[in-house]
Amino acid sequence: MLIWSHEDSGQYYFLKVFDLSKVESPGASSFLTGDEISRYQKITDIRSKEVFLKSRWILKGLIQEALKVPVQDIQFSEKGDGKPYLENSDFEFNISHKCEILLVGYSRKCTIGVDLEIFNSEFYRPKVAARFMGESELKSIESVPKDSQLRFLKCWGIKESIVKLQGRGMFKDASSIQIDIDSLKIKALPESYSSNEEIHLEWIRAHENLLISVARKKKSPSF
Repeated sequence: MLIWSHEDSGQYYFLKVFDLSKVESPGASSFLTGDEISRYQKITDIRSKEVFLKSRWILKGLIQEALKVPVQDIQFSEKGDGKPYLENSDFEFNISHKCEILLVGYSRKCTIGVDLEIFNSEFYRPKVAARFMGESELKSIESVPKDSQLRFLKCWGIKESIVKLQGRGMFKDASSIQIDIDSLKIKALPESYSSNEEIHLEWIRAHENLLISVARKKKSPSF
């Protein structure tokens, strides 16, 4: 069930948040490709199988609506560290989920990376922060003790959205990405990434505990 949606002011991208616990499980054979069914059958955890099935159902429904194509014809390819995409299409998308909540970001004007975090004021792990955050980021996170968890999740989410924009792995690149948490300006990126000026960052607090990070850049002129 759709519980929140957002369209940015420039109509560059759209965000939709769904509660998967309120989505009926569709039949896998009705919309998954052969490769997807094989992948689905290899998932041993029941909850993970449900998340995969429902996420694909929702994503393909959004693509079907946007592109006016039969859902059975929608096939994904993968690039980088497994980021799915549509070949020969200007439809860009990215997903993130936590527990039973799914975030879908999509656009026909820009490439996009998104991250969803669920805010819990009691959850803050300094050891994790020290591993993936730079010195200035750690100082910024801890500069307001009562908000340290919120600032940590903001920094983490923005980094993950940048990584997903590039189709890379979070654990490989997070420590090489440096941002200003307050201004959402990029201070450093790995050499293989797009330049700082090409990437636009946004952070949204949806409802009370849903934290959404978005990284986007203009599409290449190939379409």
